[in-house]
Amino acid sequence: MKSGKLSVYATSIISMYNWNFNRTFNIKSKNRMKKIKDLTVTVTYTVDLYDVEVSEKVYDDLNALADKGRVNCDLMNLDEQVCTGFEWLSDHIHESDACDWNYEVDME
Repeated sequence: MKSGKLSVYATSIISMYNWNFNRTFNIKSKNRMKKIKDLTVTVTYTVDLYDVEVSEKVYDDLNALADKGRVNCDLMNLDEQVCTGFEWLSDHIHESDACDWNYEVDME
């Protein structure tokens, strides 16, 4: 290899190690974060369960929840059936089981 080619090769190797990742990939500074004062997200999703076997007590508790319609978790301290029904639901239903998601986002 001639000395001219060697210096070009050495220069290209050096420049290869000195490249700026953020500039090369057009990435803005990672320290530029935005602060959200108040973020409220309401998530509603639907889960269908089929052929579920439960004890008679859990059946009665879930039936009591169904009779009430939409129930807020504030009632858990007031009603034992609601508490037991919520407990069973939280143990057996996970967001990853959902077939339909709805997000409502409010932000300041």
